[in-house]
Amino acid sequence: MPVIGALRHEVELINIGRVDDGAGGYIRADNTVLRVDAAVAPASWSQQQRAMRLEQRISHVITIRWDPDILTGLGPEARARFTDDAGRVRDLAVITIVDPDERGRWLELGALEGGPL
Repeated sequence: MPVIGALRHEVELINIGRVDDGAGGYIRADNTVLRVDAAVAPASWSQQQRAMRLEQRISHVITIRWDPDILTGLGPEARARFTDDAGRVRDLAVITIVDPDERGRWLELGALEGGPL
């Protein structure tokens, strides 16, 4: 588990909503749920293999302090956006949310870079 000092990236957690436009389509509305400090790292080989067994692919793991609002506030098309150390804005689709040690201290968000919109 990380220490507080490892939470170096400010991550914006975004819900994507779709509103019927009345003509058979939809209008996409992005809603920022909150901004959190996080540790963002590429997923390890074992994390990727576990995710694939569950028929989900992940490319990154975002570790944040546990927050019950995140568990209820993010929808099925949630996104995470952050600026990496090279100054690039990265956009990730949040696939899984896990309390890794079930102690209510940390949350791990399994994410796929790019990912479905």
